[in-house]
Amino acid sequence: MTARPLVLSPEVSEAVVVPVAGPPSNKRPGTMLFFNYDLYENRESDWHENDVVIASDHGESRIQFLMSLKYELLQYSPDFWNSRWAYYPQGLNLAYDGLYDFYWFSRASSPVVSRTQNPGIFLHFLPRKNIRFFNADFLDAGWFHESNGQTTTNIAQYNALYATEGDHAQDSVHRGWDYWYLGSKFTYLPFDDLEVRSAQAITKAHQLFTFLPSFRFYDGHQGVAGAVSENVFWKPVGFQPYIYDYDGIRAAFTWETIFPDATFMHFHYVALGAEFRTGYNAGFFAANWSKKFTLTFKTGYFPWYVYYSNGYGPYISDYSTWSQGWGMGIRLW
Repeated sequence: MTARPLVLSPEVSEAVVVPVAGPPSNKRPGTMLFFNYDLYENRESDWHENDVVIASDHGESRIQFLMSLKYELLQYSPDFWNSRWAYYPQGLNLAYDGLYDFYWFSRASSPVVSRTQNPGIFLHFLPRKNIRFFNADFLDAGWFHESNGQTTTNIAQYNALYATEGDHAQDSVHRGWDYWYLGSKFTYLPFDDLEVRSAQAITKAHQLFTFLPSFRFYDGHQGVAGAVSENVFWKPVGFQPYIYDYDGIRAAFTWETIFPDATFMHFHYVALGAEFRTGYNAGFFAANWSKKFTLTFKTGYFPWYVYYSNGYGPYISDYSTWSQGWGMGIRLW
């Protein structure tokens, strides 16, 4: 069986291409590289997936776009850092996530609703050769700002919008805060022995388990020095919530299986995912949970996925409101 061409991420230290025909390279790729290439080529080098999804929650359906970007400002060499450290800062990065909703059935299709604007800067730490802390692939640490780009900040503005927009006025409520971020990724190949991990072609099924923990510490500011916008001002509440009642501790788990190409409709990838988040406020520690379950499969060139979610949000404009939803989409890159 011939191997699919393998194009490696810029972050892989020993770049190699396995050709479709001709003699193989002396450097043999591992199973991890098949996974990294097969879902989307840059999944190791980008920040988050870019996708388009038909999503439904709060009694409405819409088309949702997630655009994620990362740009490396500076790149460091491990030789510049103390060799006794297990991890070294590989680069200083700018990152951005933008989430947008486009409605087409339940309301007017314009304007597009900005849900999340999430820029930040972080250091990406990589392990030195043959040294890993509990098998961690990397560590990320940085500072981020999260807001939704909306402008309604008081009850007078909200009531004026509610008179014409009804419950859709909720979309215009401004939310914004800053946080410090720490995240990592742990990957395991539970059923591959050392010989199989160096295979040049996918001739059997392989499984990969991934665990991604992350923490957000909200610092009580917005835009470095401004005040956070998290109060519920448009309806009576018993007490004002805080974003860290509902968010701050996150964990994602993924079980992936990759198959040889010679399957029906070129079906060669499937993954099950689960995401959890909760808050860390002392009075509500781990009291408010949000969950999302995803099934991803790949036929041809693009990974498709379906999901079910329940918990708080899912938008930061109503981060303290419980809801459930579903969606079906495609990951673009």
